[in-house]
Amino acid sequence: MSSFQKVIKYCAVAFAILLAVGIITGIANAALSVVSLVSGDLIYRYDRHDLQDTVAVNKSEDFTGVRSLDIDIASGNLTITQGEGFRVEADDVTENFEMKVTGKGTLILREKNRDFNFLWFHYNTNKKFNSNITLYLPADCQLNDVAIDTGAGKVRMDSFQADKLVVNAGAGNIEGDSITANEAILDGGAGSVSFTNVNFRNMDIDCGVGNVRIGGILLGKNKIDCGIGNVDLEIDAREEDYNLDIQSGLGKVRLNGKRISKDYRKDNDASSFIEIDGGIGDVDINFTR
Repeated sequence: MSSFQKVIKYCAVAFAILLAVGIITGIANAALSVVSLVSGDLIYRYDRHDLQDTVAVNKSEDFTGVRSLDIDIASGNLTITQGEGFRVEADDVTENFEMKVTGKGTLILREKNRDFNFLWFHYNTNKKFNSNITLYLPADCQLNDVAIDTGAGKVRMDSFQADKLVVNAGAGNIEGDSITANEAILDGGAGSVSFTNVNFRNMDIDCGVGNVRIGGILLGKNKIDCGIGNVDLEIDAREEDYNLDIQSGLGKVRLNGKRISKDYRKDNDASSFIEIDGGIGDVDINFTR
């Protein structure tokens, strides 16, 4: 297939994706309208009077014995940062916002809203609240598992270590700094993914629509799948330390500032691996050593 034919192919694919998203969005909005009309009696079966009486509250609590995190927030912003100890401050949340530590040491933060996700889109039947939740962690915090699931809103985190980090952001940006994880799985449905000063092993990023920016140390097998958006890597290592498999559908690919082919593979007989599948957008990789 010639270069021109490839361009035509990817343009057609991009148009088909945009058309499909438009159709799906229309169907989802129509379904949401139906849900709004009948939810009181048929689907959700909640009392509208109870919903109207629900007020926004602020909650805060200190915790001990935390070894893992399980966070599920329908909408709002989440910040995880360093503090004096394990402490949660939740502003503008519903009264049934849950904060507790299980017997196994898992800190659970959960908003029990009547919301749902559809593909990359998040629908909130109660748009009354715009929560801001801050989780403080002690210095040199080492956690087992960290699972974060947010529907719509920004996720910002910094300064902790975890055996496994899983972040699923339906519609919103994911930002991180100074994080170490033996396994990192980041899913940004519609929004950018940006991490700096990381030490990740076995990283897997899936970003539907949005840019991906990663800076730091990447070890093991690392995979980035970006549908629409640019991929920018600043890796604290030498190029010779990695086996590379880079594919870009529509966009330029640069390695250490030099343009290379859109389908680039290099086996350096290294212990670490980087695989990039960039659909529509530029791929820029720089090794800083």
